[in-house]
Amino acid sequence: MHYLLRLWQIRKKIDTLEKTEVNVTDSFKHALVDNRNPYWLWGPLAFSIFYFLPLIFNLEFFIGIRIIGVAVIYLTFLMLYKKAIYARGEEALVPVLSLVILCIAGTYVTPGTQALFGYAAYFCGFNFRFTKAIQGLIGILLAVILSANLFSYMDAFFLAPALIVSIGMFFFGQAERKDRIHKAKEEVSQQKVEQYAAVAERERIARDLHDLVGHSLSSIALKANLAEKLIDKAQYDKASNEIHEVAELSRDILSQVREAVSGLKKYNLSEQLNKLIDELKNQGFDVTTSIELPNMAPQVESSLQLICTELVTNIMRHSDGDAVNISISSEPKDSEKFIVSISDNGKEKTFEWGNGLSGIKERCLEINAQFTATYRNGFNAEIAVGS
Repeated sequence: MHYLLRLWQIRKKIDTLEKTEVNVTDSFKHALVDNRNPYWLWGPLAFSIFYFLPLIFNLEFFIGIRIIGVAVIYLTFLMLYKKAIYARGEEALVPVLSLVILCIAGTYVTPGTQALFGYAAYFCGFNFRFTKAIQGLIGILLAVILSANLFSYMDAFFLAPALIVSIGMFFFGQAERKDRIHKAKEEVSQQKVEQYAAVAERERIARDLHDLVGHSLSSIALKANLAEKLIDKAQYDKASNEIHEVAELSRDILSQVREAVSGLKKYNLSEQLNKLIDELKNQGFDVTTSIELPNMAPQVESSLQLICTELVTNIMRHSDGDAVNISISSEPKDSEKFIVSISDNGKEKTFEWGNGLSGIKERCLEINAQFTATYRNGFNAEIAVGS
């Protein structure tokens, strides 16, 4: 049950992160202004110089009030442009509509508004989803044709630049939108990697602390009880030796905690097995071994150290038997596949899947191994690596 609950919690965290990535596309509400790229503040206004071309090349047409009108239109355009670049998502609807209306009305004063329609198209492409953006583009193109029809500019010199620039700017806006979404997804993906790593590290530390510290604390408890009994029997020298070993184990447990947190390991698998065998013998167990260590990846070796430690700890805590067998055997045709087996001759017929066995199962999944635990003439645990 504990194991299933742990998997459900991890799955829930992963689902939350995946939903976050999907929402990047579904709820894209970025302003065009990007603090990391100041170009988007005033840089695009360089293209608005084309608005003034009719004034430059046909100055005699612009006299008195018309020149003032050109200035007023451009200042109003700047105000709407600023609102649009700071608008997020559909907040840009009002400044874009206002900009289109300004361009239609401004065409009465100057045909240079053909250059400003493109800005409205760009904001449509950037701020709205594709369907709404296309609808906005169609509306802008119709506004261009309406302006030309109302003020007698139905010729290629007005229509062609206005229509071509508007369509081009629309797709530039769409491209920028997709690029921003892509970057946002990459940021979310990086956050996912970091959070997955954090979850995995917390799981590793929790399992390491349980396996390593749990084993050491069990040994301390056993030796402390033995020392107490020896004192009751006035065997003070033997009691002193046990207390000395308790002190050694206490120092060792501190080292193990540091190792668990840092991810470093003090022993290799062979040394750890020898240490466990000595502890079993000290507890009065008759230990038989058949160990042929194959070559294995560091992660596999590290996990097997902790798995074997947990299994031996469970035997020392709960077994009512007096013999333990530890074996490691490789398949003749494939040295990467091997079986680790630890069993005792206890008489209990049932056992509970506590944190320790659940942690073992999790570790086996991480190294592509299968874990089985049964009671058959004693407790039998088997880890099939590479199966």
